[in-house]
Amino acid sequence: MVWIKPNQQMLTKNLCRTLKHDGGGVMVWVCMSVAGVRNLMFYRRNMDRYMYHNILKQNALTSAEKLSFGTTFTYHQDKYPKHTSKICQEWCRYHVKQQLYS
Repeated sequence: MVWIKPNQQMLTKNLCRTLKHDGGGVMVWVCMSVAGVRNLMFYRRNMDRYMYHNILKQNALTSAEKLSFGTTFTYHQDKYPKHTSKICQEWCRYHVKQQLYS
């Protein structure tokens, strides 16, 4: 918290510069549970539904196997448009028994 005298909040000396949308950013995919963390992946590219589909194919089931879940796990994801795309929903329908959305 910063104390500024009345009517001086817009003076240049009292403003903090911010930079938005500078082109940087990292997407993270991870499988985690009480048993641990597996297949922590970082991506710098913009994600599309095909990239997310490839992430699912390459990481979701292998992470579950490494954590000794087999096919008894709940896949949790939000309703981000790439997650709810038809190609990803179709993959989940055939490979994941339980899904949870938030």
